[in-house]
Amino acid sequence: MDEAWSCDRCTLINSLSSTTCVACGWQCAVPAPAPTPTAAECERAVEQIWNLGSLKALLTLVTNILDHPGEAKYLGPIKKSNSRINGSIVQVSGAAQVLHLAGFREDAEAFASAGDVVRLRRVQHALRKQQEVVQNSHGYKEGAVLSSKPRFDENLLREIHAEAQHQATLRGAPAAPATAPGHDGSAAPTAATSPAALRLRLRIPVGGSVEMKIPSETKVQAFQEEVLRLTGVKAHHQRLRFGFPSSKILKDDARSASLKEVGLQDGELLILEDLHDLFLGNLESGQFTMEEMLDKVPPSPEDGEDCTVTLFLDVLSAFEIESHSLDFWHAIRQRLREYFAEDQVGEMTKVSAGLKKLQQLFRHHDTRQRMQLILGSLPIRWKLHQSNKLVIQRSSFFESVARQVHSMNRRTMLTRLHISYQGEKGVDAGGLTRDFFASFARHMAEEAWLWRSTGRGSLHPTSLGAGRRQGNAKYGGEGGAGQMYQVCGRVFAMALLHGCKLGRPLSRPFMRLLLHVRPSSLQELQAELNYEAGEQVDFRCRKDFLETPLADLGLDGMLNFSHEGQEFIPGGAQIEVTDENKEQWLWHSLQQELFSPEAERAADDFRQGLIHVLGGRGPSLCPLLFLFAPEDLIDLWGSGALGKRELALWKSVCSVNSRIQQQAAWFWQVLEEEFDDELRSKVLQFATGTSSIGRDGLSAFRLEPGDGGDGRLPTAMTCGNLLQLPRYSSRQVLRQQLQTAVESTGSFEML
Repeated sequence: MDEAWSCDRCTLINSLSSTTCVACGWQCAVPAPAPTPTAAECERAVEQIWNLGSLKALLTLVTNILDHPGEAKYLGPIKKSNSRINGSIVQVSGAAQVLHLAGFREDAEAFASAGDVVRLRRVQHALRKQQEVVQNSHGYKEGAVLSSKPRFDENLLREIHAEAQHQATLRGAPAAPATAPGHDGSAAPTAATSPAALRLRLRIPVGGSVEMKIPSETKVQAFQEEVLRLTGVKAHHQRLRFGFPSSKILKDDARSASLKEVGLQDGELLILEDLHDLFLGNLESGQFTMEEMLDKVPPSPEDGEDCTVTLFLDVLSAFEIESHSLDFWHAIRQRLREYFAEDQVGEMTKVSAGLKKLQQLFRHHDTRQRMQLILGSLPIRWKLHQSNKLVIQRSSFFESVARQVHSMNRRTMLTRLHISYQGEKGVDAGGLTRDFFASFARHMAEEAWLWRSTGRGSLHPTSLGAGRRQGNAKYGGEGGAGQMYQVCGRVFAMALLHGCKLGRPLSRPFMRLLLHVRPSSLQELQAELNYEAGEQVDFRCRKDFLETPLADLGLDGMLNFSHEGQEFIPGGAQIEVTDENKEQWLWHSLQQELFSPEAERAADDFRQGLIHVLGGRGPSLCPLLFLFAPEDLIDLWGSGALGKRELALWKSVCSVNSRIQQQAAWFWQVLEEEFDDELRSKVLQFATGTSSIGRDGLSAFRLEPGDGGDGRLPTAMTCGNLLQLPRYSSRQVLRQQLQTAVESTGSFEML
């Protein structure tokens, strides 16, 4: 906020009144000041404010500077954390813009004025004029408290009415005449909605707000379910504050009451807090002991295995974290290092269960942070300052890589890769390494004796039968399939160390085999096949398959309990599928397709390759795998790209708030015309928590207005598939701020 500039040549701090450094004479290209707004511009901005408390606060800030010229305490900085400033300006749409017109500058923490008298006078005049209009509009009497909240937020009603007109136009109905509040002192007509309908604004934890229109007789429980649908925050983790200031809380013990009965009014602002996220934030702050954190655990409707308090207690027990401990993550890292160093399978089983609970506790947060927990706990440290040279022969890419990776020891695999190709000159500054991992997955997919491609384009192990352990002629009689799956696991583990994506994702059924989470029902099996089918249609995925006679499906007498020479049960080739036994046939058929014994053995070998690099015990205890769900691993290893076809699917499920129609149009134009596949994937990851879209990958997505203007970054709520875009002034600004957000922001810091 200092009125000064730093010389690029000698770093001396100079006054803004001078464009030449007083020490070295360097000329500073000081940007020209923004043009002074006209009186009409000030009036148009101030007319958007219909909150008496906000008008009073704005007028006080402006008048104090004019009445006390040159006094620093009135110029600022004026902290946003001040309760009055936060409630009257920060949280009121359009109020900050009025300060900008008055010459105030804004950053993340405060406002400050440059003392521009002309700007201040024009805004002061507009504020006094609007204050008079609003007072008359609300029946204001002398002696009333100006800071009290009016019954309606007229600014919100104007926006809702404008949206209703827009929707009516889309349906072909004639638009209603504008009914915005005028300057004659008359009350503003209410929007054309039922008196029993409440128009509410829901401010969500990541910033920005969502508008709702809901009957006043709606029960609190039903309202919480609607909030869950909009934001993804579970009802028992919701804390909804309202009133002015926001001191009232929508309590759980009033769930059977109506919104009208608990005191919600038309035009109300509700502030949503996610108690689960607040708990995790306190846990990571290091300010509270584990015993104190137990008093901060959010409520749960029942003491189930996935409720916060149960998960938290299980993690404390598994990692033996003391009740007086303050540093949660330090304690976990210490235990992990001990378990890695000790050869005790029993202890490893215990800590693996703890990691599984940890995954569930932090289920909505960035998978990369959980990956860092593993890297920070390796007994042999991951070293970037050393290099592991890998010389590849392009004509036999997979074979030359497999041979070298198989002969590496663990210490070598935990160092930075340096890639070169035989007969080619080049310096690996990172680009060759990234290209290597993408190329490896592409060449791996060409090894038809190891992998097959699903309809979705993912890789799944082939069914190799009895010959699975035999050598392959390409490897001189060596390099059986089991060894090659281990090599693939090693390369995929090294990709995680280098933070690189691979060119082809592995199938979700294969991920489930890696994690030992096989489906337990026929419906889950059908969902897995449907997920991997992509655009292909498989009759086994039909919801009515079991209810429809085989004759009607055209399959009567065409099926038996075997496929491609493999029998599902002994003598299956001679057992015909009938309407009576087709459910049993479907179970065996899908198991063989997705979770065959051959695929399970491939997963065991692949997992062993991960253990060779990232540590673990026995054939299946790899700590990495207990920290992630199948979708998490697909994101970590996935293709890292989002093509225009997937972009079209994403856009097709999007709903847009009418207040940012222009910004939404720019958003999709930027993604389609200016961002490449990888950057689109990063935007999707930022907005939804997943970097890929499939046939059933995204059911809904919303674009909502965000706080601020060109200086603010977009924000997202991944659990609700919601992205908030400030009202950017141009497509170029939106592009820059969107790219900055997706490339520089993360989630809860774990290390």
